[in-house]
Amino acid sequence: MNQTQHVIHSLALASTLALAALACGLTEQVVDRVAGGGDELQAVAELWSDVPPMDGMTAAQQMEMPAWLKALARPVMDQMMKSLNDGQAAGHWDWTAFALSGTAPADVQVFYSPDRMAEHGWQQAEAACLPMGEQGVLCSFTKEAGGTTTGLIVLAALDEEQKQTSVFFLRAEGVDGTPAPGQPTAAPAPLALAPIAPITLGPDLTGIDLCRAIPQENIEAIMGRKLAKAPERFVYDDTPGQSGCAYLAAQDPDGEAHYGYVVLTPVAVYASQPLYLDVAVSGLAAEAYFNNGADTRQLWVKIDDRAAFVVAFGDVANEDYELALARLLVAAIK
Repeated sequence: MNQTQHVIHSLALASTLALAALACGLTEQVVDRVAGGGDELQAVAELWSDVPPMDGMTAAQQMEMPAWLKALARPVMDQMMKSLNDGQAAGHWDWTAFALSGTAPADVQVFYSPDRMAEHGWQQAEAACLPMGEQGVLCSFTKEAGGTTTGLIVLAALDEEQKQTSVFFLRAEGVDGTPAPGQPTAAPAPLALAPIAPITLGPDLTGIDLCRAIPQENIEAIMGRKLAKAPERFVYDDTPGQSGCAYLAAQDPDGEAHYGYVVLTPVAVYASQPLYLDVAVSGLAAEAYFNNGADTRQLWVKIDDRAAFVVAFGDVANEDYELALARLLVAAIK
């Protein structure tokens, strides 16, 4: 699985909400209830030695992290580190921030270029830089040293009220480190999945009950746990003519969710997805691709000109397992 493939949309959503918070002036009382404290976010006195500072980034220009960012940071940062650290969340994140006058978010993006960061050992993560119009930008970087993976996020947002740009730096290291280059990594456990009963496509997809057709034991094998409730009928979006099934297992103590869904859709839904880090998949039905959806990594499959389907599992996706289920579904559909 690619290093940060299932965090992209979380980062984009966090950026959008962060900029909205600046524009709308969310109150500390409201977002503090969402943040739940934020003790895992530890302020540091200065920028780290391996992160180059922009002009004006001195202790005198440091600022407090606003409550809206505390509310957003923990789940987004943990999701990023899970994708970097074999599914494990970071224990805590260090952060620092500066207020810069006469600097636009675009200037921050230009300064923290891949070339400049590479000089300090950083590689731009697959999330890359996500510009949010003229209001802000979010850039993400990773580095590996001594078997430990480190994640860094640089978020610049325009504060129109103060007429300045707020630049936040958030950093975490893997809890137990990650394998150094050349070290073996664990392969996905082999799956023993039961065949799916034949599914006949007709003019009305809504008459197909995927919850009944797909054996529940297949879903539990893919998720690696028992479902917390019975599978439920589900549609992916508001497009009419869909038929799907959603699966939910219990959350982990650290809040990590375990869910999945399989949805038959009209071909138009397959063709109209917003694409990000999409990768074509060969040898599966008419055509297929992996894509970063709004919630997790998704596998979209075009069966033929009649219908398509999507398979997805989260929080942490597994492309191999999604492919295994998709192949069974393609074999079952007539």
